[in-house]
Amino acid sequence: MVYFLCGEERFLINKRCDELISELGINNIIKYDMEEYSFTDVLSEVYTIDLFNERKLVIVSNFSFKCLSSREEEGFFKFLSEVNDNVILIKCADEKLDERKKIVKLLRDKKCIFEFKKLMYSNLENYVFDYFKSCGYKVSLDVVKKLVKKLENNSNLVFNELDKLMMYKYDEKVINSCDIDDVVMRNYEKELFAFSNAVMNKEIGDAFNCYKILMNMNIEISVLVDYLSKQFRTLYQIKNINGSFYDISKKLGVNEYVIKILYNSINIYSDEEILNILCKLYDIDEGIKIYGYDKNKIFENFMIGLC
Repeated sequence: MVYFLCGEERFLINKRCDELISELGINNIIKYDMEEYSFTDVLSEVYTIDLFNERKLVIVSNFSFKCLSSREEEGFFKFLSEVNDNVILIKCADEKLDERKKIVKLLRDKKCIFEFKKLMYSNLENYVFDYFKSCGYKVSLDVVKKLVKKLENNSNLVFNELDKLMMYKYDEKVINSCDIDDVVMRNYEKELFAFSNAVMNKEIGDAFNCYKILMNMNIEISVLVDYLSKQFRTLYQIKNINGSFYDISKKLGVNEYVIKILYNSINIYSDEEILNILCKLYDIDEGIKIYGYDKNKIFENFMIGLC
């Protein structure tokens, strides 16, 4: 049996994974990270008889079809076609499935695929509201809207904050607007600003230090890509619009303080450099989401290239 959990919502994928572990009731759990092991190791595991003849639940994280050899794909197809007491639970995030592949078609036919598509704004609000309620917490929809808006409708960031908020109000079990201000992403916002400021000033050593801190905070690379893209687009506009900080702020709909900060970088990057960087950031985003590139490696190479 295979459970294939895929999509852009990592939190929902991990949550469903935990639910399946509980539902299946298999105690013999083995975990494989595809950044460290090959799928050949996974197949070898499920075909190896346990010493005590127990069923195995093999959990595979960071899976990508693009990393499978033709032999591994054939082995996976064979396992799907057979009857086997062992279970493979695969977590595949941020990769678009190629519906032309026969292995994907077989997974569809056997109803093994569980997709968790990106939650839109209203759906995200409703999910968070219901999640708090299911955990025994009281919260108004207005407070949930404030949480989602503060984190720019980024579900990964929103989900990262849920447990922190519940721990903060563990005794009262009531989450209000002030709690959002007190708890949500204070450190994240500070470090993200410091990271962006270092990049915009080509202080790459400082940028890498901030980057490591953000990674330790479990901030997704996609968040950094989106943030830098916004900063460089705004910088390009600032360089090509005449007027005072106030005038530019009004035209772009951007806080005047942000304009002043970015203005310090107008002589650091030429127009050509900015456009080139924006293209690279687009390629990074596409490479991670569509082609399954190593997100940390590709982003770190981009940062080195800024020197």
